[in-house]
Amino acid sequence: MKTLFLASQIDQALPKLYEVLPRSPESLRLLYVKTAKNLESDPIEMSGSFQALRAFGFQIDVYDFAGSNPEDTAKALGKVDAVFVAGGNTYYLLDQIKKSDLEEVLTAYVEQGNLYIGSSAGSIIACRDIAYIDAIDEAVAAPTLSSTQGLGWCPVDIVPHINDPRFEPRSSEILKRHKRKDIIGLSNEHAVIVHGDSWKVV
Repeated sequence: MKTLFLASQIDQALPKLYEVLPRSPESLRLLYVKTAKNLESDPIEMSGSFQALRAFGFQIDVYDFAGSNPEDTAKALGKVDAVFVAGGNTYYLLDQIKKSDLEEVLTAYVEQGNLYIGSSAGSIIACRDIAYIDAIDEAVAAPTLSSTQGLGWCPVDIVPHINDPRFEPRSSEILKRHKRKDIIGLSNEHAVIVHGDSWKVV
């Protein structure tokens, strides 16, 4: 049964992560996927999510989907207890997953019951299609992306960073533009937990 923890901003939602952890974070090895941050200039060790997850107790291995392949990714996933996909540009992240042909290996990992943790872009790619996020992210970052279809693990579409002045009013405008029951906004301290076919906001 799949277990997803899809946060708006992981460093502000970490206390709620205990609900899905199989044991204490100090005993868990986490694969930190930095791909969505490749367009940023700061070293990954300086990012808020990396520092927060390390302080939380996780043993961290850093990985990049860009330039990877299914075999190497499966090996990396096989060495850890959970995977975390960091935020950044959603279009770029999805493009690198598709270019590296990782959709099948990632879906298999999740369907086997392994824990997937996402933050912002890392959460959005788990939804059915990322096109709704165009008010926040720039598609120009992935000019070769041929389809915005996401990984489809989450039954609702997530709009992160509600009430965050760095992203407002763009985040709220997405919700106003897409008036449907299967799209939800998350402030930075909240997350969506998916267990199998059920989900809830925490």
